Amino acid sequence: ATDDEDDPIVEEIDVYLAKGLADKLYLFQYPVRPAGMTYEGTPRLATRIKPKLHKVELELGINVTSPNYSRSKGEQIALNVDGAH
Repeated sequence: ATDDEDDPIVEEIDVYLAKGLADKLYLFQYPVRPAGMTYEGTPRLATRIKPKLHKVELELGINVTSPNYSRSKGEQIALNVDGAH
């Protein structure tokens, strides 16, 4: 097998370069996340950028139907946040 066969192109997108935006671009990569575990279908609920603090906050939805989701842990987190009633 050639290198191209081992590493196929899965998608091509147009990229437009603008030097004026260079200091406002962020790249997020997850090198240890399995390629098959994508964020497709995950709702992006909110994004906040605090440039002076060099902080980015991403608020993502949780897929509760995923086999990777633990309902009991989710319930425990909710109890910890809301307090036990």
